[in-house]
Amino acid sequence: MSDAQEVAHASVTYATCLTAILAWDWLNYLPSEYKYLWGPLFRGDAHKRRRSLGEKALAYVSCGLFLVVRYFALLEFALFTWSINATVSHEQCQKFQAIFPYLSNLVALAANAIMALRVVALYERDRNLSIFLSVSLATVAGVTLWGSSFTEAQEGIPSCIPNATSRNFNALYISVACYDAVLVAFTIGRYFFLRRKTGGTLGHLTTVIIRDGLLYFVFVFSANLLAAAFELQNAKPLLKPVNASLATVMTSIFCSRIFFNLCKAGSSTLSRGMPAQGDSSHELGVTFTQRRDVHVSSSDEDVESGMKV
Repeated sequence: MSDAQEVAHASVTYATCLTAILAWDWLNYLPSEYKYLWGPLFRGDAHKRRRSLGEKALAYVSCGLFLVVRYFALLEFALFTWSINATVSHEQCQKFQAIFPYLSNLVALAANAIMALRVVALYERDRNLSIFLSVSLATVAGVTLWGSSFTEAQEGIPSCIPNATSRNFNALYISVACYDAVLVAFTIGRYFFLRRKTGGTLGHLTTVIIRDGLLYFVFVFSANLLAAAFELQNAKPLLKPVNASLATVMTSIFCSRIFFNLCKAGSSTLSRGMPAQGDSSHELGVTFTQRRDVHVSSSDEDVESGMKV
């Protein structure tokens, strides 16, 4: 078996395993997805709550971002698994292989937007921070779109696998990793601030945001660095694109987990208090509350005041 055939076989096996992991995660969290997302939407719970137009708009933006992270990743891997197993000519592969980097970018940018919303919530909707993170995310989007153009169908391999044509392609991974590093820096800074403010005691909701945010950073940041390292190495050129899909899988799985954990944490936080009529316990991965007479941690109160999105 030639090197090209070995790489093709390894890529097919690897991609199929990643697709199976992503599908298993989707099935595993499908009951939670119905409980926290589809169930309330089908019952019309979102329309029963008294919220401003801006809060409603941000709620549906958060929902849309989650659906992109959750289902565009599944779509990408379904298409990718089909493409590397299908028998197509190099010319046919060249026509549609370019969509994979753009789908990966869309998932990564949607996940970054969700994480940015959580950081803004930790800072109680600080206006300057919101502007900074929005401009930074727009810059990352531009860089990743530019980097996505440096791909072509890989020749000499009996599978339709995208191949980078320039080291500029690594802008996809490096720019997203840098943005993740900025978010985790703000998260850690807020963690120490809240610990000083509360005397070392953080509420459950705040703890979930910080804990899951750090876990997301560790796994997704590592996956992006690994993908970039493989693209930059020249010892085995045929292996350059092998880990390109790992970051997308990690992003979808851990961002979805944060979404559901926040729903659960928001629900349990309010269950310990006595929310006023019209208040909500959870929706779309964030907590929507009005001021109320409940006894929760002061850090959770600060976070909830910023999580009306």
